[in-house]
Amino acid sequence: MKLLTTLLTTIILVVCTSAQEAASAAHPSPAFDKMKSLVGEWATHYCSAHNQPRFRAVAGSDPNVILFEFKDATNLATPDAPHMDHVKFTIIDADHHIEEWSYLDNGKIATGRFDFRRKK
Repeated sequence: MKLLTTLLTTIILVVCTSAQEAASAAHPSPAFDKMKSLVGEWATHYCSAHNQPRFRAVAGSDPNVILFEFKDATNLATPDAPHMDHVKFTIIDADHHIEEWSYLDNGKIATGRFDFRRKK
């Protein structure tokens, strides 16, 4: 798990610095204009909607999948206000991972899928 956490942390740093513009261009919604911070079993999404949902890692059976579920948020007007609800990272290999970000709005979930591959 330590290797996977290190790999995921490295991927997230790369995503935040070099691939964020590509993700935002593909999905111009403010919900997908993101920065992420991982600390242990926690993840924070710094949303351009001006809220910061916090997620907690959930144990699963697949060692290549890390799922984070919504715990709480700062700057969220009400618990029912639109926000990121959960995120799943699937590690394919050292050069490839998939992120699935799910947004809760008016009781409905919309999921954006991002497929990141290291350029060789």
